[in-house]
Amino acid sequence: PAVALCAHICDRSIAQGDTLLSYGHSRKALEKFDAAVKAAPSAESYSARASAWYYMGRDKEFLADVQEALRLDSLHPEANYQRALIAHQDMEDTTAVHYANRALGRAGDPDLRQKVLIVRGEAFAKLGKIAQAISDLTKGTAGRMDDLDALSTLAHLYDVNGDHEASLGVLEKRGKDAPDDIGNWSNRCFELNTL
Repeated sequence: PAVALCAHICDRSIAQGDTLLSYGHSRKALEKFDAAVKAAPSAESYSARASAWYYMGRDKEFLADVQEALRLDSLHPEANYQRALIAHQDMEDTTAVHYANRALGRAGDPDLRQKVLIVRGEAFAKLGKIAQAISDLTKGTAGRMDDLDALSTLAHLYDVNGDHEASLGVLEKRGKDAPDDIGNWSNRCFELNTL
């Protein structure tokens, strides 16, 4: 019964922390995630707390919690995504692909899968693997408008591949969410002139 109670407290605290974080209340979310780690230290609770550290820009704490989550469960999808994110930010793109592959192997949540595909796609782009990058970024950004950088990378990759029509399509989609971005408009003009 005590173990079940701790697991329940952990799950409830993570759910509350996720909700608080989605509303931008990172400090309050961190308190909930701390409670989850104390109730049931697991890959899930450490990974949840890592998300708050990331949101707050606390890279050292973020990395420490991600590493602890992976120590507890080396195949935990969210922790592997978080580790891929760190590697990509540190320009260790081969490592980013490795962790992204591990995350995709067990990620059942469609939103997490899309985020992992975006990180892996960005890493593939940096590694010069254009076809894989286009594939991942296309799947990762499908139905999403919240990652303008990924959409810009995808448009650029289509352009490099000579597919100006596809590049223009991505830029038009991106322009709906960032209508004041002068660079996006000049890129759209370039693609229209090229067609």
